[in-house]
Amino acid sequence: MKKLALLLSGLLVIHASQVIAQMSAPTPRPTPPAGPYIQKRAPEFSSWVVSTQDPGVGGSTGTNKSPSASGSSGDSLARRTGFSVTKTGKIYHISLVDRQGQNWNLWSDGKLVAHVPPNGGDAMFITPPDRPYITNPLYLTFPNSDFEGFDWISAANFQEVRDVMGQQCLVFSGTVKVVSTEADRTGEWFDSRVACVNAETRLPVSLSDANGVKIFKFLAPPMAMQTLPEGMLKMINKKLHAEEQLAKLPAKPY
Repeated sequence: MKKLALLLSGLLVIHASQVIAQMSAPTPRPTPPAGPYIQKRAPEFSSWVVSTQDPGVGGSTGTNKSPSASGSSGDSLARRTGFSVTKTGKIYHISLVDRQGQNWNLWSDGKLVAHVPPNGGDAMFITPPDRPYITNPLYLTFPNSDFEGFDWISAANFQEVRDVMGQQCLVFSGTVKVVSTEADRTGEWFDSRVACVNAETRLPVSLSDANGVKIFKFLAPPMAMQTLPEGMLKMINKKLHAEEQLAKLPAKPY
């Protein structure tokens, strides 16, 4: 009996150690589906709307929560600002409403951006920011991607596949280091972000960060190629002419 008791005791100790080892083992990281996690470019003929919900609106912090099917409409989004994009090839038409409620009719050829009055009149180039880490919300050139703010997502911060606003989405969550050299805001800090990407199209559905929550809604694509407005073309030709004249100037003697 003593031998049996010792045997049972030993088995219990082994079983207990195995249970403890299993409990302390790290949870396996989920593996994202194959393929690109997000498309950098929308299709050549595309149209979409980006709406922004400020942090704290509707009870959401906007920093670490992604919108769900139950929280995707209603009063919580009443204070959104945003813009719409119509893309045909390399020509983008952006209709933007700023936080003061002003409407901007923007056109971009991929390199230059101009505000063109809808009813005619002189166009105005939108200049890029003159200092690093300063953003100009009107300067939209789409140099590297049609969708800013998703360059941090990777297999390492993939969380799960779940329904978001009626779409099956790849969900990514991570903490991104933000560095600023502005005179009034030097230093670095960490920003918690959540990105939801449509699992089938790999186009963005939402992005949450310290600035709020962006919601992406894709519309029916345009049927015809866009052309840049005459006012913008005149400005581009004038700019090219000035550059040609400058190139013809003789070099200064030493």
